[in-house]
Amino acid sequence: MEMRITKNTGKPHIILYERNDSSQTWMRSDNFFVMHDLSHYALETTLKYRTGFMGMLNSGIDISDFEVLEKRRQIIVSKEAAYAENMANLFLMEIMQGNFENFNEVSKLAFET
Repeated sequence: MEMRITKNTGKPHIILYERNDSSQTWMRSDNFFVMHDLSHYALETTLKYRTGFMGMLNSGIDISDFEVLEKRRQIIVSKEAAYAENMANLFLMEIMQGNFENFNEVSKLAFET
C-alpha cells in the first residue's frame, strides 16, 4: 500500500491511498488528518501491521466508508487497528500539546481505560 499526499495552499490537501492491487481511494484533508494518517502509516509499516487502518484500506474499504455511520458500523476493528488508532492519537496529542512527561505511562493508561 502506498500513501501519497498533495499539499495545497488555500484549499484542502489530497491524500491518495494506492492499494497493492493498484486500485485507489482518496480524500480531501486538513493538516490534522495528514499528520494523523502519516502517523498510522509510520506505525503500521514499522510494526508490520496487516489489519490496522492502512490494512483496512488495502483490503478494499473506501476511505469515505469511515464517514458513513451505517458503513462504519460494519467495519471490523482488529486489535492492531485499535492499537494503531490509539497510538496515532497519542502521537498527535504530543505534536499539538507538547511532549508528555512520561509517554510510556500515558500510553499505558490510554490502553487500560
